[in-house]
Amino acid sequence: MSCELCGKETELVKAVVEGIELSVCAKCGRYGRIIAQKPAAATITRREKKEPAKEKTITVTPGYGKLIKHKREQKGITQKEFAKLIAEKESLIHKIEVQEAEPNIEFAAKIEKALGIKILQEAEEDEVISLKQPKKDALTLGDFVKVKKR
Repeated sequence: MSCELCGKETELVKAVVEGIELSVCAKCGRYGRIIAQKPAAATITRREKKEPAKEKTITVTPGYGKLIKHKREQKGITQKEFAKLIAEKESLIHKIEVQEAEPNIEFAAKIEKALGIKILQEAEEDEVISLKQPKKDALTLGDFVKVKKR
């Protein structure tokens, strides 16, 4: 067995060091209060392999615009009436229906409740961050910065 403080392979004793009960060698036992002189029982600690955490993200269903428009028309509501119903601008409703704009989660939830449809979906993603590469012809902040030499 190895000492939990120094790692030395020897006979161990139980001791309370800094308020924590440890299995330590006699030499390291002086750093705390020895509570058992007999060799400490073998404890096996097994580290479980952690899988990368899956991050759940909420996204708007593809084709949300047609779905919203179809349900609104099915209920016999004009864009103007629907906008009043959910206290939003008519132009925003139009942009969402033609998918020029994507509703944020709160707005999509408001639409779901008003029309009785489901346009939000949960997607699991690995905890991997993908960085978007700038377009080759795109300008970056570095293109505009002048470095002043001292």
